[in-house]
Amino acid sequence: MTKSLSKTQRSSDAHVRSDIQDAPPTSMKRVALASYVGSAIEYYDFYIYGTAAALVFPKVFFPHLGTSMATVASMATFAAAFFSRPVGAAFFGHFGDRLGRKTTLIATLLIMGLSTLAVGLVPGAVTIGLAVTSMATCSKPRVVSSGD
Repeated sequence: MTKSLSKTQRSSDAHVRSDIQDAPPTSMKRVALASYVGSAIEYYDFYIYGTAAALVFPKVFFPHLGTSMATVASMATFAAAFFSRPVGAAFFGHFGDRLGRKTTLIATLLIMGLSTLAVGLVPGAVTIGLAVTSMATCSKPRVVSSGD
């Protein structure tokens, strides 16, 4: 059961295929460099957040817990990033295919950077109490954006 195409549909499909074939090839070095830079920025953001989760967050966001539990709680906010990466990969992979990878890369980098800034601007638990725990976790939407 093949569907017959009109002459204009066949010619437009052929035109699209010829445009794809005529596109200049992207060098593998350029693709590898772009992948490296994107991954380096992403892992640098993870490094900053992981360091802060280990050294700063237990004292600032979880002072009501003991030392061990405060560290575990702050590492749990860090672990949320790794568990939600597949969701981000599916979400931003879809938009990368639709809107273009460069646009999606810029969007994810902005989300990661602004979210890291937002975590830095969250007041400590001494100032606003236990609400800081949910704010510290929820102000980090970068966990979904880093799934590229």
